[in-house]
Amino acid sequence: MRASTAVAFVFTILLAACGGSAANASMDDSIKALMAKTEHKDESITVQHVLIAFQGAPNIQGVTRSKDEAKVLAEQVWKEALGGADFKALMKQHSNDGGPGEYPMTKAGRMQMVKGFGDVGFRLAVGEIGVAPWDQNASPFGWHIIKRVK
Repeated sequence: MRASTAVAFVFTILLAACGGSAANASMDDSIKALMAKTEHKDESITVQHVLIAFQGAPNIQGVTRSKDEAKVLAEQVWKEALGGADFKALMKQHSNDGGPGEYPMTKAGRMQMVKGFGDVGFRLAVGEIGVAPWDQNASPFGWHIIKRVK
């Protein structure tokens, strides 16, 4: 099974779990379904992400979009990623992360990252895509579209 086909298959399963279909799927429904899953037992993972920040987010400079505009863009990027778009190209085009965009994480060291980042990353299977939504405490920088690569 090709990676994009596998992602679409997992997405369909997540939608079914929350009572949706691909035609009316929302990022919020996908987030709820993903967070209802238990974390994988893997002690270490590697993820890539696209950070969609907004004006006023902590430690973010030069971003002029509003929080509402950021959410709309995050949903657009998430849908493109699920549709099989090149994730590294999405990172390059859209991410407000000043770092490399790809991060190894361990369960023991995950608290060095934003809480929402680890909460999503450890629920994803390799190749799967999820979203850590903006939350003042768990994900204060914006929306993270996350792809587990290892």
